Formats: sequence, structure tokens, C-alpha cells
Amino acid sequence: MDDKTPKVQEMSDYIVTGTALGGRFRVLSVRSTMLVEEARRRHNCSATATAALGRVMTGAVLMAATMEGNQSVTIKVLGGGPCGGIISDAYRTEEGIGVRGYMGDPTADLPAGPQGKLDVGGLVGKDGFIYVTKDVGLKDFYTGSSQLQSGEIGIDLAYYFTVSEQLPSAVSLGVRLGGTPRGAKRGSSKSRATATGWVTGAGGVLVQVMPGLKSGDDDEVVGAVSENVNKMGSVSLMIQDGATPEDLAHEAFKGIGDVTLMSTIPARFACRCSRERAISTLVTLGREDLRKLASERDQTEVRCHFCNEVYVFPKDEILTIADDIPKEP
Repeated sequence: MDDKTPKVQEMSDYIVTGTALGGRFRVLSVRSTMLVEEARRRHNCSATATAALGRVMTGAVLMAATMEGNQSVTIKVLGGGPCGGIISDAYRTEEGIGVRGYMGDPTADLPAGPQGKLDVGGLVGKDGFIYVTKDVGLKDFYTGSSQLQSGEIGIDLAYYFTVSEQLPSAVSLGVRLGGTPRGAKRGSSKSRATATGWVTGAGGVLVQVMPGLKSGDDDEVVGAVSENVNKMGSVSLMIQDGATPEDLAHEAFKGIGDVTLMSTIPARFACRCSRERAISTLVTLGREDLRKLASERDQTEVRCHFCNEVYVFPKDEILTIADDIPKEP
């Protein structure tokens, strides 16, 4: 490995967690470049759709990092925009956090604004709600929601935390694209959705009051952190230029207080789909419908919405699955 080759640790996505101001605030920051790029590639996303989906996935990773092992969170954004709804879920294990996501129309796009700023808010829309569902291993799931404020995702998540979970928060999320994927030609009708460049920087910062440790100046501190985050500029640009999650965490509390970093958690794009789960989906069709399906086509495809993986079943296997379904009494 020469000096110009990035180390694996430098290239991988991960989250750092920490506290500030005597433990009253928790700080989480993440680099999500590779997992967002994987989502862009799998779903053939336009540039603006990549930014929108990437922000939701990054937010899900940050939220999962506040949870315990073997717990998960699902974020659903329904804003009425041309991209349709966006769904992402993140699952935490001892090995790290796996996240996946999809949207209604990943090829939807809008013209960029001044300085090339992607119109994420326009693509997502703000005539709707953000829904958060947490599975913490109990019988019932926790579900909260709040009205979308901008469709830009970061602002909407901060508002959700404040009004739905009663945790004043500052959130910054970003996705940056650059270059043209290998083999793609700009202007080609077939490659228009893919000729958007790859993800060169993605990540986010979450700062919030620790549950049960609220104080009188919480809002002022969150406001100061938000101002720091705004001064930082584009989080994704910082990551593209080499900033680490550790750098982002310290920068958020610059001039406010010291940050004590506590843990590092790997993050990656990961889907829980499998051929067995695809078979379970086929079983729900019932014996007769499966036999009819086998008579109409040589093979059947089951596609996972979250990762776009396709599972192919020849007609003989479809018939076998049908035969294995118990007959109704």
C-alpha cells in the first residue's frame, strides 16, 4: 500500500458518540459516504434523489446510534413531492449499524438552485409528515410523528425530536456528488439517471439534550450549537475534504464546551432480505395463484424495495413452493 492509498479505516463509514457540558448533551456524528453511494448505485438515483435518500438514511443511522443493540428505527417521510415517499430503517447490533432505504421514484429530479444547490426540499415536499417507528424489543413499537417544516430532512428531524420526543436538538445532514460514473455518458436518455456522479461526501451531526437532564439554558445551548453547525457550512463538503466524524463533533461545540468522545460504531448499507424471505412473500399468494403464475411464465422475480435485489424463481420451483403450502381444511 503506497502513501496515496487511503487506509480502510479512513474510507469506511462510522459514527462517533460522545457527551458535552458535563453529560447534559449527547453528540453524535457520522460519515455515511459509502453507504449512501451504495444506495445511489442500487436504486439508480438521480442527483437530487440521492441527496434526499442519503439524508434520510444518515438520519436513521444517527438515530439508531442512540439505541441499544438489537433495536431498530424506521423513518418514513411523506412530503407530497415528486420523489414520492422515502423510507429508511437502521438496525443496531454488536457489530455496528446496518441501514437501508428506498423512495417512490428514485429517478425524479429538479433543477439545481444557485451555486448548484440541490433542491431536496422541492423534491421531497413539505405538505406532509415525518414518521418515526422504534422497535426496542417490547411487545409494542413506539411511533411518533411531526409535520414537515421544509422537506430538507435535517430541519425536519430537529423539529421532530423537539416536539415529538421533547428533546431540543440540532441536526445537520448532507450529501455531495461529483464526477461521472464509469461508462455513463451525460445527455444519453438511457443513462440520464445514472450520469449524476458518485457520492463524494455524506454525513451528519446530531446534538440533543440527554433525557432526564434538562436545564434552564438548554435552548440557548442548542441555539449556539446550531449556529456553530451553520458556520461549519456544508457537512458533506467537510467530509469530502477529509474531515472525520470526530472533527465534526468537536466543531459543533467549538467555543461552547469540551466534547468527550465515548464510542465508535461502524455503519454500512445492509439489507435483511433473503431468498427465504422472498419465498415467504410468494407463499402469501396461496397455492392456486402460484400454480397460475407458473402456468403463465417460465420464471418469477421477487424484487426487494429496500436494496433492489432480485430473486428469480423458475416455474418448477414455484410449483414446489405451491405444493408445500398446506391445503385449507
